Amino acid sequence: MAPPRPFVLLHHVLPDSEHWDLCLDQGRVLATWQLLQSPTTLASSPNARPVPARRIPDHRRLYLDYEGPVSGNRGHVVRIDRGTYTLLDQQPRRWTVHLNGSVLIGSYEIAAADDSDAWMVYRTQPA
Repeated sequence: MAPPRPFVLLHHVLPDSEHWDLCLDQGRVLATWQLLQSPTTLASSPNARPVPARRIPDHRRLYLDYEGPVSGNRGHVVRIDRGTYTLLDQQPRRWTVHLNGSVLIGSYEIAAADDSDAWMVYRTQPA
């Protein structure tokens, strides 16, 4: 099993919308998914519905610690959670991770819904 690595959950607020970026440290970059609703519902309710997401380009590691405006008038980010994760399984279109943050704690699956860029985030086990 891989050693724990950092993760961060950012709330990205734009002038006309918002989303959450789940970023998992991969060494040189952060593997990133844009979540269309807050995944904190997954942490607070064992029967919560999966959170829709999409895989977006990797982010720079500076986002592990950054809060503030995003260049190019692309809104601003606020850190909602941070901690470490353990990669339990990784397939091209499915990642299984154990998150150990202050909000997101437990095992989660991030899986592609089909052949498009649609993904879903599921809670598989509580802490």
